Amino acid sequence: MKLKKFVSLFLVLLFSQFSFAQETPKAVLINEFENNCSEIIALHYDNFLAELSNDPSSAGFIVFNGEEAQEGTNLRYIQHLSLNYPGFRGFDQNRITLIRGENRSKMRIQFWKVPFGSDIPEVEKTFEAEEILSPQRFQKTDANLMKPTVSKNEEFVDGFYAFEGCEFAPNLKDFAAILSQEKDLNGYLVIRAKKNIARKINSLALEELTKTFKISPKRLKIVFGDETEDSELELWLVPQGEEFIVK
Repeated sequence: MKLKKFVSLFLVLLFSQFSFAQETPKAVLINEFENNCSEIIALHYDNFLAELSNDPSSAGFIVFNGEEAQEGTNLRYIQHLSLNYPGFRGFDQNRITLIRGENRSKMRIQFWKVPFGSDIPEVEKTFEAEEILSPQRFQKTDANLMKPTVSKNEEFVDGFYAFEGCEFAPNLKDFAAILSQEKDLNGYLVIRAKKNIARKINSLALEELTKTFKISPKRLKIVFGDETEDSELELWLVPQGEEFIVK
């Protein structure tokens, strides 16, 4: 009887150890946050890269939900998170994969550490670009020409640190790419700033869009909004023939 009990206990323990050894490791959520300034995002990202560096057998996954009516900024974030920042830190970009979920009322970023053999993080719904059938805001961002400059067109510097604070520079590159692809759309630029600054923003933006990105001036419309202390630029995509009303 004792021998049978011993054998039974031994088999139970052996099976338990075998089952444990075969258990698939789980993906680990390292951090999750919504809209944040560049310095805070950099801090979260550095912690994420440290976790991955300490576990070479794991990969990094970023689940990104962009902000509605801010596609220009969303595209800048995607490039920054998947390519620019890991490259800046000298981290192997092949170990970072970005998964894009649908846009939300607020941007959300999740950092996941995924051990080899684990299931990757799931998103409720992946992002799908919709056809533009009515005026759609592409981006709203600061455009303050009075900040210290690092190039001739200071507020159009392509990077996260073009301004003090939380904003990316205006994403004229992707704005122009959509206009080049979608010939039935016009581009509207809404500028809110002091009159002399607004004229400067207008000049720089038009020069960038027409000379660098070869967009016909006939497809670009400039709307000067209220004069404001803080300069602001909105980029809109508007189907030709559709009425555009500044809000």
